[in-house]
Amino acid sequence: MVISITELEKNELLKILESGVTLGADEKQELADLVEKMNKRKVIENHPYAISVIQIDGKPYYTTYVADDSKKDGRRKISAQKREHLENKIYEDYKQKTTLTFDMVCKEWLKVHKNEVKVTTFPRLMSDYNRFIPKCCLAKKSIKSIEAFEVKEYLHKATTDEKLGKQACKNLKTVFNGTFAYALEHKYISINPMIGLKAATANAEKPKKKAKEEVVFTNKERDLLRNYIKKDSANYTDTAPYAILLSFQLGLRVSELIALKWSDITKDTIHIQRQEIIYDVYDDDLNKIKSSVHEIVEYTKTEAGDRILPLTPEAKHILDKIKEWNAIHKLKSDFIFVNTKKRNFNRQRINTCLYSYCEKVDIIKKSSHKIRRSVISNLLDNLANKKAVQEFAGHENIETTFNSYYKNISDDDDLIIGMCACL
Repeated sequence: MVISITELEKNELLKILESGVTLGADEKQELADLVEKMNKRKVIENHPYAISVIQIDGKPYYTTYVADDSKKDGRRKISAQKREHLENKIYEDYKQKTTLTFDMVCKEWLKVHKNEVKVTTFPRLMSDYNRFIPKCCLAKKSIKSIEAFEVKEYLHKATTDEKLGKQACKNLKTVFNGTFAYALEHKYISINPMIGLKAATANAEKPKKKAKEEVVFTNKERDLLRNYIKKDSANYTDTAPYAILLSFQLGLRVSELIALKWSDITKDTIHIQRQEIIYDVYDDDLNKIKSSVHEIVEYTKTEAGDRILPLTPEAKHILDKIKEWNAIHKLKSDFIFVNTKKRNFNRQRINTCLYSYCEKVDIIKKSSHKIRRSVISNLLDNLANKKAVQEFAGHENIETTFNSYYKNISDDDDLIIGMCACL
């Protein structure tokens, strides 16, 4: 339910009129009464329950419901002998409980926004909401009274206190942008304090530089790991080890890897065209998570992610081994990687297997994403056509390929030898 003109707007209107004409006290009161009538009319127009007429002792009574959380069905019946009196009751009830706080409007926006974004995007918004908003100093404040400087001060304080990085700052600001834009659209506020607001990120936490051994597999680690996995084939309990070996050939996102189907393969290529997504499903009130979903979808992370990659002789050999394993264990499925229950793996199975092998060869435990980064870095080092590497990686722009993925994967000994030869 929406009030068309707020108290703040009413005062602003008075100021505007006062600046152009001279109003007496009676005229001011007349104007205020007019605004109040407009507000009331808008409330009655948006009243969610029907107004009915019933007979009690032969007299007509107007009746309807108003929201009441204390009642079992969430509503309470009210009545009056005249329609005007009933409308007054509706309006008074609305005014009593409609001090719309930032938290209330934020929740309202999230409920609507849930159906406007990807199912994988919404849980991140909820995570940001749960992390920041309940304890935010503005949460219980009337949304129409919040000013730009207050938002700016809060964002600055949250960045410092929570030690937020730049992306986390942007995510938090997204919640405020969405809430205030929604409030303006629904006339809860007359001015959006986020417009033109520039929250400083100079105090954002700088990412700590990690040693390359933490973010990629060096050439030596890659060879050590691949050789061990190949020799360990007698101990395989499923095809997860083959998934790791294939990942070193294709550099896929793990979500793409586990969504591969045999039908994606031609003689010399493989078509990357789907992925696994993971998301939480919230109850209607957004108070708790009902379930966590792992789902294979027929699209990739971005448009550029839909791509056709060449199969190296080694990749073909690995795929043949997987087909042989599945046949021996009578695992028939459209998916390449399936467990003993003939269900495709989720990404955690691949990473758990990889962590285990990292321990066995005595290197730092790293996820399958580090394999992807290593493959892309290796191609950037060895291929002159960098655009082809971007397309291989499924990135929408070359900056992502270079800035987010490239790492030097040469071993330190090799690097020193190269430097000594050059310097």
